[in-house]
Amino acid sequence: MKVIADLELQMLWSMKYCTKRFACSIFLRGILSSWLFTKIYPSPE
Repeated sequence: MKVIADLELQMLWSMKYCTKRFACSIFLRGILSSWLFTKIYPSPE
């Protein structure tokens, strides 16, 4: 489950430092999509 923890850290970092930047908002959306995908379709461990 380390990947999910890393994604959550990246999300927090992005929200803290990149909230007003367009490129970072797209990056954050990509991270959020990946995170939601792992929640809905958990990868077999």
